[in-house]
Amino acid sequence: MQKKQFILRLTTLKIVKQSDRGRGGSEPYLWVTYFKLKNHKSIVEIKDLDEPLNVISKPAVSHFRALFQNNVKNGAVISIPPQVGLWDAEIDLVLQPLSYPMLGCIVVVLEEDETSYEVMKAGFTEYSKIMKKELNALVKNKLETFDTSGVSDDDVIRLKNAISSAVKDVIKDKLTNWQLFVNFLGINREDDLVGFSHFIFSKDEIKTTPNFDFPEIKNHKKITVPNNFPQLQQQILVEHYEITGSLLVKNVPFSNIDPCAGLKSEIKEFKTTISAQKRKIGTINAKVKAAMARNDLLLASELRAQIAVEEEKLVKMESELATLNLNLVKCIEIGQDRI
Repeated sequence: MQKKQFILRLTTLKIVKQSDRGRGGSEPYLWVTYFKLKNHKSIVEIKDLDEPLNVISKPAVSHFRALFQNNVKNGAVISIPPQVGLWDAEIDLVLQPLSYPMLGCIVVVLEEDETSYEVMKAGFTEYSKIMKKELNALVKNKLETFDTSGVSDDDVIRLKNAISSAVKDVIKDKLTNWQLFVNFLGINREDDLVGFSHFIFSKDEIKTTPNFDFPEIKNHKKITVPNNFPQLQQQILVEHYEITGSLLVKNVPFSNIDPCAGLKSEIKEFKTTISAQKRKIGTINAKVKAAMARNDLLLASELRAQIAVEEEKLVKMESELATLNLNLVKCIEIGQDRI
């Protein structure tokens, strides 16, 4: 047996160039899908499965945008929170075909605007469903045709088109008539899908140096060169994001394995996030008191409005933590928290 634990971590998101000129910078956030090839005794056995992959999408929380920084400017490098960027899986290498996609992840970069949490949560639910369906179909086709070329850029483009179309349809269905009217006027206030990137390992591609870079996300826009006849058009770079990650491979001991370790780690990180949110609210409360002492009623009112927003985020975080704690209870009962 060559059973290994693979810990896949997304470490940083660098905003080389962003296109949001309002409110001081961009507000990027991520949806991430992790997958692994199921353990089976032969290619013949696994290629007959409708779903040869285990697939999970993160973050599985409704307040995912609150996990990321706001007003991020060009050149900033932000740490990717573990609720999104950490996943582990156990794989028996003996049972894995050599050159097929064994495990990896696909990252979607989005830009926050004014779409409600409820609408984007519906979009994420659809994204997770379609990603699972399309990834399994892609890998099943490669297994059936003995295609060991891996996941190509063209494959990712097809995934992107299928997912983008489905998610946009769901989001449109959830928008209010007023939001649809505003969009009709050309005032786009909805969250934007910036781009996709991916990193995928086959069995013979696992390296001893675990750090890696995802393919860069670059978006260009055509512009007309002014004061030129005949008119010329050129492509200019409007968005550029870079993502780094790491893969740690560990031996799995034959005993004393805690099947709920991943969930416990996520709960611990979640509690840290909630504590930070409470400190943030406390800091704003202190500013309110200082403003009142100066009789600056306008600033105090603005700060109280900010507190209301942050407290709403806190309520959602605490609700999600309660859900995670319930999942931990179930995990302890059934003895498994991994896909």
